[in-house]
Amino acid sequence: MISTRIATGDVLAVLRTVPAAMFDGCLFDAPYGLTSIGRRFGRKHSAPPKTDQGSNGVYGRTARGFLGQTWDGDVPSAEVCRELLRVCKPGSWALAFGHPRTFHRLMCNIEDTGWEIRDCLMWLYGQGFPKSHDLGKKLGDPAWNGYGFALKPAYEPVIMAMKPLDGSFANNAREWGVAGLNIDGCRIGQETVRRYPANIVLDEQAASLLDLQGPMSKGGKYKKTGQRDRRHKGQQLYGGAIGGGRQNAPDSYGDAGGVSRFFYCAKAGKHERNAGLDGLPLDRPDKRSDRGMGTWNTKGVQPQQNPHPCVKPIALTEWLARLILPPERRDPRRIMVPYCGSGSEMIGAMRAGWDEVWGIEHEEQYVEIATRRIQEARLYLPRATESPTTDRSAASELGRRQRTSTALLAG
Repeated sequence: MISTRIATGDVLAVLRTVPAAMFDGCLFDAPYGLTSIGRRFGRKHSAPPKTDQGSNGVYGRTARGFLGQTWDGDVPSAEVCRELLRVCKPGSWALAFGHPRTFHRLMCNIEDTGWEIRDCLMWLYGQGFPKSHDLGKKLGDPAWNGYGFALKPAYEPVIMAMKPLDGSFANNAREWGVAGLNIDGCRIGQETVRRYPANIVLDEQAASLLDLQGPMSKGGKYKKTGQRDRRHKGQQLYGGAIGGGRQNAPDSYGDAGGVSRFFYCAKAGKHERNAGLDGLPLDRPDKRSDRGMGTWNTKGVQPQQNPHPCVKPIALTEWLARLILPPERRDPRRIMVPYCGSGSEMIGAMRAGWDEVWGIEHEEQYVEIATRRIQEARLYLPRATESPTTDRSAASELGRRQRTSTALLAG
């Protein structure tokens, strides 16, 4: 049985009520912290940037964070990252989405609190909207026509970190039931073609654009070309690096297609953003003012039932959640999803096979949306699940479960 629960409240406050070493991993899409622009470029003795909805103008809108959201004040603090480390077991993985301009600050907070940075995945997409303007039109000077101040966004980093092991990977697996990445469960392709997962993930448009850049393979028979140099028996070669050995060609899988077949392609469902939200009022993800650089009522994202500005494809969150999923065992495999927003990461974890999926969200509007989306997603899961628990007094509920959780870990 897959169970889900969402605690409503401040992430740090809720985490402090959770027992230590309770979770086998965490996956989250945290605030981007774009208000740092206002702090970094303000004058030395200037007042702090305003973050209320009454602040208009370029500077005030930027200070409110991504798409004008007041909750996007900063990336998760070192205190939050330290609490996540405490509630996770040794060897647990953390996957955290970031923004290209500020993910370095999140990565520093993660690393400085004891996590080990193991990789940084890149999710490439083709639907980014260029947030720039023609400087020549602003100046009324043709010499500046065609000059802007931003590139089209086309990727998001996903920080991959691991809580330090209790000894070796093998010992950690025996003692804690979690170790390593689920490589075979996330291989790329179908049937006989199962490639090793890479640290790049594509959406459909990015995959199509990538395929246009190179020749299309016509396919053929599967061919084992041999990755071992006879002079170094039993040693695997990677680019001919061992002992100066010659570089061997990789195995040929014999499949046809473009370059994108080497990477996982996360296909977003057409209606998944608003699935299960019939009857909810329409709202706009973009909270910026109508003044300044344009009228966002006409240029921004249009109103819809799920107004969260950072909804990730469920196929993407499912693949990421499966990548850090431990093998089946008697006690439940739990994943923590702080900043769970409208629920995409929780739904992905459910679909990946996690036994218990716990979320934390501060905004009650998103809690309701996430709860309804989870109820809708449960109808299409391969096995029965329990109803989600929406906890509006997070500390009391998590405290009530402390003895149960400790007993499970002890068993």
